[in-house]
Amino acid sequence: MNRAVSIIMRVTSKDKILEHAARLFYRQGIRGTQVEQIIAEADVAKRTFYKHFPSKRDVVLAFLEKRHENWMTWFQEAVERNAPAGEARLLGMFTVLKDWFQSPLYFGCAFLNTSTEIRDARQSERQLSRRHKAEMDQLIGKWLEEANYVAPYLAQQLGLLVDGAIIRAQCFSDPEYADYAHAICEQLLSQAE
Repeated sequence: MNRAVSIIMRVTSKDKILEHAARLFYRQGIRGTQVEQIIAEADVAKRTFYKHFPSKRDVVLAFLEKRHENWMTWFQEAVERNAPAGEARLLGMFTVLKDWFQSPLYFGCAFLNTSTEIRDARQSERQLSRRHKAEMDQLIGKWLEEANYVAPYLAQQLGLLVDGAIIRAQCFSDPEYADYAHAICEQLLSQAE
């Protein structure tokens, strides 16, 4: 019985560390967040932190993995809930993005932000960022296929349009970039028909 309680407590402290680290990394950036700050915010002992995450890099990678899972699930479910199928789903991406851009918790794309901080493309952080973007293109490709679009590279073009809207909304603090991207998406889809 004590062993089971002990295991639950370890998972709980690890989750607590990861939750606070994720919030700090997303808001302040990877370089702007120190391990000591994560430990203080999570209210755990230094030893507990290092038991779960031997280095700052380990917690960064765990944050990116979790962020990828959570964001992809949220985005897909939100788009599919708001637009049941077809072209409306592709255009609906930008409605979902605009809602995100208007949130006080919006600080851009964690993966684009990471890519600007981690210069070496061989680093695992950059590889996770590339994987996130590739899976976004695959999701968009799936929606294009369901809407009977077969234009080559259209998924990548729309993925680039999503990223452009994200960057511009962050840079200018203006959620209207989702509307501009929506209009461009309409043009791209009409050209692909």
